[in-house]
Amino acid sequence: MKAILSDFGNPNKVNSITRTNAIAGAKALCDMMADNDFADLFSITLDWEGYDRTGKKPIVEMTVVKWNPKWAPSNLQIFWPVDMTEVFGLDNATREDLQSMVDYMKGEIETKVALRERLN
Repeated sequence: MKAILSDFGNPNKVNSITRTNAIAGAKALCDMMADNDFADLFSITLDWEGYDRTGKKPIVEMTVVKWNPKWAPSNLQIFWPVDMTEVFGLDNATREDLQSMVDYMKGEIETKVALRERLN
């Protein structure tokens, strides 16, 4: 799977522990997702301004996309915003935590694929 990491906004508004952990954790999560083949694209955005752009709560926005020619022109997507400080703010995110995030996204995509296949 192709994995893309990007960021939005000014990271200096977030404390340095969260900032350092978020960047390292997002890179590790990208590497973990790239090793999988349950979807075609994984995009993770470190949104330092916050989901509603108020600047009050930085978010990790994750999107997983799976294409299939018989579904064209549509595709399957999941969008999962997570509070950045909950995931990376306490310096306690482990490889197992990141793997559980990968497993969650895999389960969501597999569920959507099964539903789509029943409809076709």
